[in-house]
Amino acid sequence: MMIGPMKRKMITTGVISFILPTILFVVIFGMYSSKQKAEIARLNIEKEVIDRYVFSGDLPVDHIIKTNDIKMVGVKAVSAPQDSFEAGSIEKIVGRKLKIAAFDKTIITENMFYKEEDNVTNDLRKKEFNMIALPSDLVEGDYIDIRIMFPTGEDFLVVVGKEVKQVGTNADSNTIFLELTEEELVKLSGAIIESYIADSVYLYAVKYVNNYQQLFKEKHVDYVEKYEVALEEMISGDYALAYAEALAQAKPIEDDSGDIVRDENNAPVMPEIKVDRKTAADYTAEEIALRAGISTEIAREIRTAFASGDETLLKYYSNQTVVVSDLLTPNYPIREEVYALINSNPNILETLKAKYNIEELEAQRQTLVNTSIFDENIYTGEITENKGALSSVASKLDTEINLQKTERKEYLQNLIRSNLASGK
Repeated sequence: MMIGPMKRKMITTGVISFILPTILFVVIFGMYSSKQKAEIARLNIEKEVIDRYVFSGDLPVDHIIKTNDIKMVGVKAVSAPQDSFEAGSIEKIVGRKLKIAAFDKTIITENMFYKEEDNVTNDLRKKEFNMIALPSDLVEGDYIDIRIMFPTGEDFLVVVGKEVKQVGTNADSNTIFLELTEEELVKLSGAIIESYIADSVYLYAVKYVNNYQQLFKEKHVDYVEKYEVALEEMISGDYALAYAEALAQAKPIEDDSGDIVRDENNAPVMPEIKVDRKTAADYTAEEIALRAGISTEIAREIRTAFASGDETLLKYYSNQTVVVSDLLTPNYPIREEVYALINSNPNILETLKAKYNIEELEAQRQTLVNTSIFDENIYTGEITENKGALSSVASKLDTEINLQKTERKEYLQNLIRSNLASGK
């Protein structure tokens, strides 16, 4: 049986009316289903707990990590920094050296440690000193300031916040080892020389009561804001530069006769300058990190979070706690003539140590103070302390020490006068 055109049109319309809503429903359901699956996956990720290493106590800068300094805990996956350490990677942590102060229960990350490229500055030296008055309870690992006090009562900071790397091998030793930069070495050398050439100058060390609280402080940092500000500054700066270059190359508008068109102030009318503004995609994470003063790793994560709309990660980086140095500023004003002396002979302290053995004599004198000689009465067996037995030895040592100090003072003063005369 033949189907008429009218009936065929009705059938076609009915089929289309059925298929279109069905297709539309399938598409909408598919989109909804995908969205639901993505949301479920996101919630699952937020609930996911993974194992990460954290510090088991507060640790100072330059501390070498030992096994008992760390422990494994479960943390939310979204809270774990990308460069944190997974379970079983303990060998990547133990033996490493901290470049920041660390606090208890902080998640351990790679950027907390010195890397090969983070080598200490070329001018850092480990130096032995035995001419500074030290606290009696000073031990290796303590932090100290070294100060100089003059007879006038003036008291200056020479170097600050230095860890005692090593102390003398016995209780009577006045020796410590410090790591100092070239500038710090010069200042401390100047202070030592001042104590040699002027009477009643006291060079001494003071201990910090609490290394962590006094040397470092916690600071809240909004890395996302730093990133955004740096990016906007780069975009605006490049736009301004491009606009200036385009304006410099632009020529005034001319009329049909070739004359320059001028405004009511008789100034040449310039064409409209159009310059495209750059976007975030035109800059690398390294460039933004350098401008923002943050690590490249953090810049990359923030960049990724903006691209993916990851609000959780952006919120995480918008309120970070970092540890920064909180040192006092040295204010010892090294005299020009003393600085000139050190500059003319950088090894002046070693020269003095080789020329005079005052510190050695003083150590011997201290030993006498702590030494006693006892006599036994051959008739009664009574034992008594002979307080005068060592007096002659002590007297000779005192005389020699004072003589060498006077000679050293004259020697240094002559060197200073010689330098001044020669114009050094």
